[in-house]
Amino acid sequence: MNTLRAFGDSYTDPLYTGPRGILNWASALQGSGYTTRTENYALGGARASFSQTISFDKQIGNWKRTGSGIAERDLTVTYFGYNDVGRNGRPADEWAASKAGYAEGLKQLTEAGAASGTNRIFVTQIHDWGRNPGVNPTRTRPMIVEWNQHVAALANANPNIIAVDLYTVFNRILDEPAKY
Repeated sequence: MNTLRAFGDSYTDPLYTGPRGILNWASALQGSGYTTRTENYALGGARASFSQTISFDKQIGNWKRTGSGIAERDLTVTYFGYNDVGRNGRPADEWAASKAGYAEGLKQLTEAGAASGTNRIFVTQIHDWGRNPGVNPTRTRPMIVEWNQHVAALANANPNIIAVDLYTVFNRILDEPAKY
Protein backbone atom coordinates (compact mmCIF):
# COMPACT_ATOMS: atom_id res chain seq x y z
CA MET A 1 0.00 0.00 0.00
CA ASN A 2 1.24 3.48 -0.76
CA THR A 3 -0.58 6.10 1.29
CA LEU A 4 -3.12 5.40 4.03
CA ARG A 5 -5.59 8.28 4.33
CA ALA A 6 -7.65 8.15 7.53
CA PHE A 7 -10.80 10.07 8.39
CA GLY A 8 -12.72 9.60 11.61
CA ASP A 9 -13.11 10.28 15.30
CA SER A 10 -11.08 9.68 18.47
CA TYR A 11 -10.41 6.02 17.64
CA THR A 12 -8.30 7.27 14.71
CA ASP A 13 -6.99 10.65 15.91
CA PRO A 14 -3.39 10.36 17.19
CA LEU A 15 -3.74 13.67 19.03
CA TYR A 16 -6.54 12.04 21.05
CA THR A 17 -5.04 8.58 21.57
CA GLY A 18 -1.37 9.58 21.95
CA PRO A 19 -1.68 11.63 25.17
CA ARG A 20 -3.62 8.71 26.67
CA GLY A 21 -0.73 6.34 25.93
CA ILE A 22 -2.69 4.49 23.24
CA LEU A 23 -1.28 3.65 19.84
CA ASN A 24 -4.24 3.88 17.48
CA TRP A 25 -4.77 1.56 14.53
CA ALA A 26 -3.57 4.06 11.87
CA SER A 27 -0.33 4.79 13.70
CA ALA A 28 0.20 1.05 14.28
CA LEU A 29 -0.11 0.34 10.54
CA GLN A 30 2.41 3.08 9.76
CA GLY A 31 4.82 1.75 12.38
CA SER A 32 4.54 -1.82 11.12
CA GLY A 33 5.55 -0.90 7.59
CA TYR A 34 2.25 -1.84 5.94
CA THR A 35 1.98 1.63 4.47
CA THR A 36 4.57 3.91 2.93
CA ARG A 37 3.03 6.94 4.61
CA THR A 38 -0.04 7.94 6.56
CA GLU A 39 -2.16 11.05 6.23
CA ASN A 40 -4.45 11.22 9.23
CA TYR A 41 -7.26 13.79 9.15
CA ALA A 42 -9.31 12.30 12.01
CA LEU A 43 -10.40 14.47 14.92
CA GLY A 44 -11.53 13.25 18.33
CA GLY A 45 -15.23 13.94 18.82
CA ALA A 46 -15.95 14.14 15.08
CA ARG A 47 -19.27 13.19 13.55
CA ALA A 48 -20.12 12.24 9.99
CA SER A 49 -22.84 14.89 9.70
CA PHE A 50 -21.68 17.90 7.73
CA SER A 51 -21.12 21.52 8.75
CA GLN A 52 -19.81 21.00 12.25
CA THR A 53 -16.41 22.22 13.37
CA ILE A 54 -14.74 18.79 13.19
CA SER A 55 -17.14 16.84 10.96
CA PHE A 56 -16.37 14.53 8.03
CA ASP A 57 -16.70 17.29 5.43
CA LYS A 58 -14.24 19.49 7.33
CA GLN A 59 -11.74 16.61 7.38
CA ILE A 60 -12.20 16.10 3.63
CA GLY A 61 -11.68 19.85 3.16
CA ASN A 62 -8.47 19.68 5.21
CA TRP A 63 -7.24 16.85 2.98
CA LYS A 64 -8.13 18.69 -0.23
CA ARG A 65 -6.28 21.81 0.95
CA THR A 66 -3.07 19.77 1.31
CA GLY A 67 -3.08 19.06 -2.42
CA SER A 68 -2.24 15.42 -1.70
CA GLY A 69 -3.57 13.52 -4.68
CA ILE A 70 -4.66 9.91 -4.63
CA ALA A 71 -2.18 7.55 -6.29
CA GLU A 72 -2.48 3.90 -7.28
CA ARG A 73 -2.56 1.43 -4.38
CA ASP A 74 -3.72 4.05 -1.86
CA LEU A 75 -6.07 3.07 0.94
CA THR A 76 -8.61 5.43 2.45
CA VAL A 77 -10.31 4.48 5.71
CA THR A 78 -13.36 6.10 7.28
CA TYR A 79 -14.10 5.31 10.93
CA PHE A 80 -17.20 7.20 12.09
CA GLY A 81 -20.36 6.39 13.98
CA TYR A 82 -19.82 6.49 17.74
CA ASN A 83 -20.34 10.23 18.10
CA ASP A 84 -23.16 10.08 15.57
CA VAL A 85 -25.02 7.56 17.75
CA GLY A 86 -23.95 9.16 21.03
CA ARG A 87 -24.21 7.58 24.48
CA ASN A 88 -28.01 7.82 24.55
CA GLY A 89 -28.97 7.91 20.90
CA ARG A 90 -29.71 10.98 18.77
CA PRO A 91 -32.84 12.83 17.70
CA ALA A 92 -34.18 11.83 14.26
CA ASP A 93 -32.98 15.00 12.50
CA GLU A 94 -29.41 14.63 13.78
CA TRP A 95 -29.45 10.92 12.93
CA ALA A 96 -30.58 11.62 9.37
CA ALA A 97 -27.90 14.32 9.02
CA SER A 98 -25.20 11.88 10.15
CA LYS A 99 -26.21 9.23 7.63
CA ALA A 100 -26.51 11.79 4.83
CA GLY A 101 -23.15 13.35 5.71
CA TYR A 102 -21.46 9.96 5.71
CA ALA A 103 -22.90 9.07 2.30
CA GLU A 104 -21.87 12.45 0.87
CA GLY A 105 -18.36 12.14 2.31
CA LEU A 106 -17.92 8.72 0.69
CA LYS A 107 -19.26 10.13 -2.57
CA GLN A 108 -16.66 12.92 -2.49
CA LEU A 109 -13.83 10.49 -1.75
CA THR A 110 -15.02 8.16 -4.51
CA GLU A 111 -15.23 11.04 -7.00
CA ALA A 112 -11.65 11.99 -6.03
CA GLY A 113 -10.48 8.49 -7.02
CA ALA A 114 -10.22 6.79 -3.64
CA ALA A 115 -12.29 3.82 -4.88
CA SER A 116 -11.03 3.39 -8.43
CA GLY A 117 -8.36 1.23 -10.05
CA THR A 118 -6.22 -0.35 -7.35
CA ASN A 119 -7.45 2.08 -4.68
CA ARG A 120 -9.77 1.00 -1.91
CA ILE A 121 -11.90 2.62 0.74
CA PHE A 122 -12.40 0.66 3.95
CA VAL A 123 -15.54 1.73 5.79
CA THR A 124 -15.78 0.69 9.41
CA GLN A 125 -18.88 -0.91 10.86
CA ILE A 126 -18.62 0.04 14.51
CA HIS A 127 -18.62 -2.26 17.52
CA ASP A 128 -21.63 -2.49 19.83
CA TRP A 129 -21.16 0.84 21.60
CA GLY A 130 -24.09 -0.19 23.83
CA ARG A 131 -21.76 -2.66 25.60
CA ASN A 132 -19.47 0.15 26.78
CA PRO A 133 -19.84 1.45 30.34
CA GLY A 134 -22.11 4.48 30.63
CA VAL A 135 -23.81 3.91 27.29
CA ASN A 136 -27.55 3.24 27.08
CA PRO A 137 -27.85 -0.05 25.15
CA THR A 138 -31.62 0.23 24.71
CA ARG A 139 -31.23 3.47 22.76
CA THR A 140 -27.87 2.90 21.09
CA ARG A 141 -27.86 -0.76 20.01
CA PRO A 142 -30.65 -0.38 17.41
CA MET A 143 -28.95 2.75 16.05
CA ILE A 144 -25.61 0.95 15.79
CA VAL A 145 -27.22 -1.90 13.86
CA GLU A 146 -28.90 0.65 11.58
CA TRP A 147 -25.62 2.57 11.14
CA ASN A 148 -23.76 -0.61 10.24
CA GLN A 149 -26.46 -1.53 7.71
CA HIS A 150 -26.11 1.94 6.18
CA VAL A 151 -22.33 1.52 5.96
CA ALA A 152 -22.74 -1.94 4.38
CA ALA A 153 -25.21 -0.63 1.79
CA LEU A 154 -22.78 2.11 0.77
CA ALA A 155 -19.96 -0.44 0.52
CA ASN A 156 -22.07 -2.84 -1.52
CA ALA A 157 -22.62 -0.13 -4.15
CA ASN A 158 -18.94 -0.14 -5.20
CA PRO A 159 -16.59 -3.16 -5.40
CA ASN A 160 -13.66 -1.01 -4.24
CA ILE A 161 -15.40 0.01 -1.01
CA ILE A 162 -15.01 -2.68 1.65
CA ALA A 163 -16.95 -2.81 4.90
CA VAL A 164 -14.84 -3.79 7.91
CA ASP A 165 -17.10 -5.54 10.44
CA LEU A 166 -15.95 -4.66 13.95
CA TYR A 167 -19.42 -5.34 15.37
CA THR A 168 -19.21 -9.12 14.94
CA VAL A 169 -15.55 -9.35 15.91
CA PHE A 170 -15.94 -7.43 19.17
CA ASN A 171 -19.18 -9.23 20.11
CA ARG A 172 -17.36 -12.55 19.74
CA ILE A 173 -14.57 -11.31 21.99
CA LEU A 174 -16.98 -9.90 24.58
CA ASP A 175 -19.11 -13.07 24.53
CA GLU A 176 -16.11 -15.40 25.02
CA PRO A 177 -13.24 -13.34 26.48
CA ALA A 178 -11.28 -16.39 27.66
CA LYS A 179 -11.11 -17.68 24.10
CA TYR A 180 -9.33 -14.50 23.02
